Amino acid sequence: MLTTTVASCPRSKEGKDLEIPMAAPVFKYKDLFQKKIMSKAFSAKFELYNYKSQQVISIAESYVLEYEIYSIDELFLDLTGYKYIDMYRYCLTIKEDIPQKENIPVSIGIVPTKTLCKVSGKV
Repeated sequence: MLTTTVASCPRSKEGKDLEIPMAAPVFKYKDLFQKKIMSKAFSAKFELYNYKSQQVISIAESYVLEYEIYSIDELFLDLTGYKYIDMYRYCLTIKEDIPQKENIPVSIGIVPTKTLCKVSGKV
């Protein structure tokens, strides 16, 4: 079992340090952003994010028979039947293939449960 993570952290360290809550609306913090973080705020491009997510999922799923989409930026690949391959090298291949094709960095965890996948992600 492994998970790939498509996205980076939803909040920057700077935002956390300023105690801006998760998913806070930009308009409430516009003055703070302009003074402390940047001079301009940019809107998220959710359509592009979703498109890139689908592309990454398509690449990752091509390596396995079974998979589970957990969220827009997480995917569990079931590798339990892959007994005669070097799991580490196989996962490195997946990890290298995705950025080459989609320019999206990913992390992969190779562990026996989905819960452990959520905290591992270090291949």
